[in-house]
Amino acid sequence: MIEIIQSDACQRWLARLRDRNALARIQARLLRITADGHFGDVAPTGDGISEIRIHYGPGCRIYYLRPNAATVVLRCGDKDSQQRDILRAQRIAPDWRQPMPETFTKWDPLEYLTTDDDLRRYLAAAAAEEAGDGNLIRAALKDIVRSGNFAGLASAVGISRQSLDQALDQDGSPSFATIARAITALGMQIQITPAGHATGVCVCICGHCAPAPN
Repeated sequence: MIEIIQSDACQRWLARLRDRNALARIQARLLRITADGHFGDVAPTGDGISEIRIHYGPGCRIYYLRPNAATVVLRCGDKDSQQRDILRAQRIAPDWRQPMPETFTKWDPLEYLTTDDDLRRYLAAAAAEEAGDGNLIRAALKDIVRSGNFAGLASAVGISRQSLDQALDQDGSPSFATIARAITALGMQIQITPAGHATGVCVCICGHCAPAPN
């Protein structure tokens, strides 16, 4: 599991981001990095810094270093501010190991995802990032349980809070029924749609997609 460390600059930018869908997409991509080490569409920008490109809205960007097993997120931004963000990332990159003006903290998606709708968008974005093994959906649901926003979720699933926590742990193996009940209890639904030559599973926010046929 990869640990993500974020700069104060990244933290401030994410905290001010008004596009909640873009915020959910960024958090879901960082979740995917921690869960399976997959960074998605990446390009080097120089000085050991790379750029993650998320193809949504204004074109979200994440600038990071990989000095060791951890991933250090230096800046976030969009396509319009790309050149400025690269320069700022290069400027603060030397600070992460030293007590310099820029400080760094461990990333936690719940620092930014504070409302019920934020968490639903996060789950939908995690499903869109899925590699097909259900790992990101499980991890996102774990974060949702950890948030405490949905206190009755375990009861709605039909198991104890402790059993739900254990099922959603990294080494847990929740049944499809458990996942499906949790998604329904969140006011969402699973929509299965073709994905190339395979079958993809898309978790949609209720009301933003057509109901499943009878």
